[in-house]
Amino acid sequence: MALVLTLGGAAFYGFLAFWLVPTYELPAITNWILGVAFVAQLCVAWTPASLTKASWKNRIHTIGGMVVGSAMVISIWILVLYGSNISPVAYAIVTFAAIDTVICFIVLLLGIWRYKQLIFVSEVAMIGVFSIALLVLCWTGRYV
Repeated sequence: MALVLTLGGAAFYGFLAFWLVPTYELPAITNWILGVAFVAQLCVAWTPASLTKASWKNRIHTIGGMVVGSAMVISIWILVLYGSNISPVAYAIVTFAAIDTVICFIVLLLGIWRYKQLIFVSEVAMIGVFSIALLVLCWTGRYV
């Protein structure tokens, strides 16, 4: 699974850095955020977490996941605030996704802190809506 996440992550972050950032003219800081997120995803992929016992692997996995989640929130808000040539429909969906990622991230923090049953649901919702926003951006392309 770690190998799949590594290869898939390389393709995904490559797509973001080499298509999304230049297509929507996002600031250069976005690529730095994506680079840090990719390194954090590698930490998550190669240090599996265990919900039953506390260990240094759990800490690395959790911190890596929080960095990836933070990068998702930051990058989608950069897209909303600084992106150009986004179609009105795509902009509405991306704005909804930006709000959703913040809500899911807060729920995820609550899950890590106290309510473990919220972790999976908030991760799936956050990644799912983020992915839908990216698909809509790919489908609509640049709006000129």
